[in-house]
Amino acid sequence: MRELRYFLGIEFARSKDGILMHQRKYDLQLVADMGLTGAKPVTTPMPQNRKLTTAEFDQHIPPAHEDQSLGYPARD
Repeated sequence: MRELRYFLGIEFARSKDGILMHQRKYDLQLVADMGLTGAKPVTTPMPQNRKLTTAEFDQHIPPAHEDQSLGYPARD
């Protein structure tokens, strides 16, 4: 038998330190299938874990505190 390289979408690489298992090939194929190969990463334009609500909810339920309005993000 040959050395194991791919199995069920997982790539195996052997080195002197041990065996590395990763799904790089699967991830790259997923990005290509979604048409995102030319996409550029950006930072998150708002704080993480912010609770978002709909305008309809805000109109019927008074908020516990007033949130600042979100403006347009700065473009480079």
